[in-house]
This record gives sequence, C-alpha cells and structure tokens, in this order.
Amino acid sequence: MKHLSKIIRDITFRCSCAAKTPFTEDLSQRILGLTPFEKSLIADFVYTLEYDIGTGRILSLLSRISLISIHQYVSRIEDSALLLNIYNDFLETQPSLFAELVEGARSSVHLKAALDDFLEDFLSNLEGLTSNPFKEVFGLVTEDTQKLLIETIFGNLMKNGDISIEDAVSNQHLWTKQDPIKDLIIKDCLLIGEAEAHLMFLHRYALAKSKSEVNWRGYCSILGIFSRIYGSKCLSMSRKTLSDDFKKFVKDRNDFLLHFILVTVRQMCLSAPNDVKYGDWYKQNIGEMMYIMDKEEFLYVMKVLTKLIELETNKEFIKTHINTRIQAPPLCNDTVLAFKAILRSRLETLEGKNQQEVIEIDLSPNE
Repeated sequence: MKHLSKIIRDITFRCSCAAKTPFTEDLSQRILGLTPFEKSLIADFVYTLEYDIGTGRILSLLSRISLISIHQYVSRIEDSALLLNIYNDFLETQPSLFAELVEGARSSVHLKAALDDFLEDFLSNLEGLTSNPFKEVFGLVTEDTQKLLIETIFGNLMKNGDISIEDAVSNQHLWTKQDPIKDLIIKDCLLIGEAEAHLMFLHRYALAKSKSEVNWRGYCSILGIFSRIYGSKCLSMSRKTLSDDFKKFVKDRNDFLLHFILVTVRQMCLSAPNDVKYGDWYKQNIGEMMYIMDKEEFLYVMKVLTKLIELETNKEFIKTHINTRIQAPPLCNDTVLAFKAILRSRLETLEGKNQQEVIEIDLSPNE
C-alpha cells in the first residue's frame, strides 16, 4: 500500500502549494494505473480534504481523469463562507469546475442555493474586474445550463427591493450611471439564446415577485441594455404581453400593473430613443383606450394616471401626456381636461413656476 500512501502525500502537498507543482501528468498516470478499489480509496480520501490554496488545481486534475465528482466534493461542505470562497476560486482559476457546479445546480437544491448565494455576493462587488468572468463558463455548459446561469444572474441583479416601482416612475430617466463590467456581463448574457426568451424572463420575474421584492433599478438596467441591443424589436416583442398586462390592470383594478407598464415602455424609449417613441405608444394605448373599454373602466384608468402625476419628474413625459389627445367616452371629457390641468400644474412646479398654486378637481364620473 506504499504506492497509495505516496499518492496521498503527493495530493496533500499539492493542495497546500500556491504555485503550480511539476510532474502533474506523472501523478495522473499513477492514479490511472490503480485498480478500481484503490481508486475508490483515493477518492474517499480526497472527499475529506480541507480546501486549501492549491486544492482547486488538484480537484481539476482528479475530476478530469474521472476519479472524483466535483459535485460530491462541494456538496459535503456546509460552511457558507467556505463555499463562497470555493465558487470564487473556481470562477477565477478553474472555470471548468465552476461550469460543473452550475450543471449540478440543475438537479441539486444544495448546489442551486450555493450558486444563488455566490452570485448575490459576487455581483454586488465587481470592482477590479476588467472582463466578464462568466464568458468562458458559457462555452463549457449545455444550452439548458446557460439558461439557468443567465436567469440566476438576472434574478440576483433584480432582487432585494430597495428601489421601489414608485422610485422607478420618478427617477428612471436619471439612472444613467454605467457599471462597465456589470453592463458587459448583462450584454453577454443577452446575446446568448433567444432574445424574446430573455424579455419574457424579465417580465415573469418582475410580476411573479411582490413588487417590494424587486430591485427596479436592476430591472431597468437589464431592460435598457436589451433595448440598446435590439432597438425597435424590443417593443414589438413586448407588444402582446404589455397589452395583456394593460387589460389585466383594468380588469383587476391593479394600479401596480400600470406602473410596471409605464416603467417598462419608458425604459425602452430612454435606452433606444431613435427606435422606440414614447409619444407613439402613449397615443395608441392611452389616447385611444376608449375603444377597448367601457366608461367606468376609462374613468378608473384616468384616476390612476392622475394619481401618478405626483410621482412624475420627467418633463418630457409630462409634455407628452399634455399634448396627446385622449379620446373620451360621452360625459368624460371634463375628466380628461382635469387630468391635463393637473399635468400643467405639475410641469410648472418642476419648472419653478406657481409653486404655491394647488389645483383640486373632482374626478368622479359626470352624471
């Protein structure tokens, strides 16, 4: 059994070495020459090894010659800080091992949770990076696993609702600061797979969560990059979905859905102003909405739009609302006029005029 002891000592030594050690091929050949029983003994020993500075390299070698399962090695670890360190080490120096763990996350709850925790931590601090560390990984996994990794990245960028939907309505046009590496990661993700599938994931994620659980700045960031890549196609790909959302907003009296629709369309317009025109969308969907709803529904939509005015800070959007004709059902024109009067007052306030003036108008249905 001396030959096994020598192999074990060699593996242990290599795990503690920061620099690459020589005769790696010799070690792999000695292991490959073992009997199946002897290989199992070495594998059992490796699974007990504490993770050290050189462990990633030796695990890569042993995984490559099919002595161990990297899933099994990582699955036994419960220390969350150590798991984060291992995932970070693999992503930086052993992308093939990171790719194996992402593949494993499709069938292992433990590995999926570990991947989520790692990405949440990693994506929150990209300082010092000069390239997309996931790009090589994308080329090492299957299409289904690419989808899992991309959606996990997007999900982490959109979670933790410290930026509300109301903040987005008020401030999304001010969110122009770029994060080059984060933006590069998002762009590379969006260029893999089907564009419409990415758009549908953003939609599902944003509406499946409670509105307070979504980071709407993260949502706008991803949607903005998508819009810059695909231009006018982004709105055409979203048209039916947003139309369905609008109908549900009216049917369910769910104010949040109109907030979501406006934030989505406006982000497309802000990010691809030459391809997506807010005025065109507003005219078709708000200016002509009387043709798809009854009087009561029309008045409800006007009420929600009026409540939104206090959140509006983008003067161009306000001007579009003022200048676009809204066709109204019988006895509803006064409601439209009231809406536009409040818009003009809001615009004047933002421009520093008539700050003391308050307009109070009855928005109840005309009899």
